[in-house]
Amino acid sequence: MAQPVRSPSGRDGRRDREALDDRVGELARAGVAAQIVPWNFPLLMLSWKIAPALACGNTVVLKPAETTPLTALLFADVCRQAEVPPGVVNIVTGDGSTGAYLVRETGIDKVAFTGSTEVGKAIQRELAGRDISLTLELGGKAANIVFDDCALDQAVEGIVNGIYFNQGHVCCAGSRLLVQESIHDQLVRKLKRRMATLRVGDPLDKNTDVGAINSSAQLERISELVQSGVDEGAELYQPPCRLPEKGWWFAPTVFTNVAQSHRIAREEIFGPVLSVLTFRTPDEAVEKANNTMYGLSAGVWTEKGSRILWMADRLRSGVVWGNTFNRFDPSSPFGGYKESGFGREGGRQHDERRPPVQEQAGRESVGNVRKDQRPGGHQRHELYRPRQPADGVVGGQPRGGLSHSHLIGESAPLPQFARTARGLRPFWCSTTATIFLSALVSTVSCASTTL
Repeated sequence: MAQPVRSPSGRDGRRDREALDDRVGELARAGVAAQIVPWNFPLLMLSWKIAPALACGNTVVLKPAETTPLTALLFADVCRQAEVPPGVVNIVTGDGSTGAYLVRETGIDKVAFTGSTEVGKAIQRELAGRDISLTLELGGKAANIVFDDCALDQAVEGIVNGIYFNQGHVCCAGSRLLVQESIHDQLVRKLKRRMATLRVGDPLDKNTDVGAINSSAQLERISELVQSGVDEGAELYQPPCRLPEKGWWFAPTVFTNVAQSHRIAREEIFGPVLSVLTFRTPDEAVEKANNTMYGLSAGVWTEKGSRILWMADRLRSGVVWGNTFNRFDPSSPFGGYKESGFGREGGRQHDERRPPVQEQAGRESVGNVRKDQRPGGHQRHELYRPRQPADGVVGGQPRGGLSHSHLIGESAPLPQFARTARGLRPFWCSTTATIFLSALVSTVSCASTTL
């Protein structure tokens, strides 16, 4: 038999993995996680939600956006082919009413939502008074702050990437550009020149810079806010470009002479629209950047590292980029302040998602979840396989003949799948789960490019 790999500390690598598994399971295991993801990055958001949940021993019920369900359904089929046990990964499709039903379900232990601030507030109201952990990643109105000592051409590329990437359908898009007054005119000229080179068209064409808008409703929202900017006196610029005749399209747009009272400077547009404001001093830049109900991200462009750190310490944003924008590291947490939500995704901050400590002693059985009293008054929720099939499950399979399909429809009510999930051991409380999920996501990504 092969010898186990030794770790740098001299211990068995297997023991290290077991210790890590125990720590991850103790800190982050919740039970059944209800997850709702938006339409702007459907597969990326799915992987952000599902991978950590499974790796920590949870089971998931995920609802994709009604306009982008295909990647989630394809992922479900990949799970079926990989023989993921039924009830571990469940996909529910539908509109907002389906998501509301999922949040109201009594069999869930955790809710993770990415989407609009309005819906996030509704979810928080619904869960008030219930012993359910909640993570919200909501809207943003990020400030991209450019100082006069920056590398201007590099900053222009970062500005374009920050707002026009993915047609501006990005929660952390740099939709507010704060420019130091002394370089305002020069930067705007460079920015307009760069915008004239952007190509609008087929999103499946690798040469396209700005693709299609997600839906007619979103296009109407963008158009309405852009018109409000014109009506309030801001100066609009759109580069000359031919838009495809079929589909929903909007040309990359920049507004100058914008006041902080304008709607385009206050409300999330979620489209390829940039508002330019000016500042004179770093203190004024901080004041204007923080003058928003959101607090998801920000960017700072300057050659002085000390200034970046000074700004980052004062900006009320969950993420602050220095001389770059929209760069992500899986080991770093992502999340916001204020009406951009709370909780973090990525990094080790999932440790903070542990279930709320309850004031009770001894052991109590709740459905298929056993709660053990932990030293110091803390408790740990552990999932155990039931001795008998859970209610709504026959022979370990959900009623309705869906078995491994992982797809929930009207023929298989959600509570049946939730109870199925609660009755499973944490098969995925292992570091190998992350590798497994990465392979699945890669498979779905390759398959989706051929659709």
